[in-house]
Amino acid sequence: MRRLAWLAYLLPLALGGVGWLASAPVITTPAYAVEHAATPEEAGTVNLAALSRGARVTVSSYHWFNSHHPLFLIDEHPNPGLTEKWVSAGKDRAPWLELALAAPARVESIALDLASIREDRAYDLRDYDLTCLGPEGVLSRFEVRGNTGSRPVHALGCEGATRIRIDFQVEEEGSPRGVVRLFELRVLGRFEAGGEGA
Repeated sequence: MRRLAWLAYLLPLALGGVGWLASAPVITTPAYAVEHAATPEEAGTVNLAALSRGARVTVSSYHWFNSHHPLFLIDEHPNPGLTEKWVSAGKDRAPWLELALAAPARVESIALDLASIREDRAYDLRDYDLTCLGPEGVLSRFEVRGNTGSRPVHALGCEGATRIRIDFQVEEEGSPRGVVRLFELRVLGRFEAGGEGA
C-alpha cells in the first residue's frame, strides 16, 4: 500500500518533469573567464569559438537524456568520445545554434566536425545555412547544400562579427539525419583591435 502511495506521488512529478524538459526553452552554455586570449605570436588567426576564448553557444534544443550538451561544441577536445557531441532533440524540426563571440571579430571561416568523424556517414547533415551577425544584423550569409565532407570548412569572411548562427535542415524524425549530430565547431578569425584577445 505504501509503495502504491509513493507511486501515485512520484508518477505525476516524473511526468511533469518530462513535460517541462520536452518544452524547455533554448539553452545557453555558461560564460567563463578568458584564460588563453589570442596573442600576437598566433599570427592573428585563432579559434574564436573556443570556450577558453570566452565564446558561448545557444541551441534550439539538445538531447538531454544522453547528455549530448552543446558545451561539447566549444570545448576543443581533440579526440571526443561518442557522447561528447551536441545532438538536437528529436522533436526539434528546425534546429539551430548561435555562437556569441567574446568581442567583435573578423571571421574568416567556419569548420564543423560532423557525425562521421566518429560515426556512420549516414548521420551527417548535408544542408545548413551559415550566417555572420553583427550589432546591426546580418553581415553575410552562406547556404550549404549537399555537403559530403566529415569536416567541412566554409569561407565566411565578415568584419565586425559578434555572433555566428547555423540553421540546420533535418529530415523526418527517426531517420539518420533526423537530428543534428555535431562534435565540434570552430570559427577561425581574429579579434578586432581593442577587442578581447587583441
